[in-house]
Amino acid sequence: MTREDVCTVSDQYLAAALAKDRVPREWPILILHDGQPLSVARVPQLITRFGAVDVNATEPLVAMLLLAKSSYLVGNPASTFSINMADIRRASGASEASTTLRSGSYWDA
Repeated sequence: MTREDVCTVSDQYLAAALAKDRVPREWPILILHDGQPLSVARVPQLITRFGAVDVNATEPLVAMLLLAKSSYLVGNPASTFSINMADIRRASGASEASTTLRSGSYWDA
């Protein structure tokens, strides 16, 4: 798995993350992204391949609430927003296994 796989949430990365942590297949996959071109380009592919739903949360507070309360977070370790959300989830009692972003395992910038 490469850094590009993780940052673009490649099909292989997402499938591996969901399988590794035994995420139930019936759970919906919601897409929250920052609107950057690479992120936007991946949305149709994730919808087609995984049946994901693009939330289009333009309000950061809405995105934060969805991520904080979601059952599982596939985060991007290159995103400070993802890292902060993983930390907020842990501080709120979410288990370490409820995200791909393990405490202290973030990539060096």
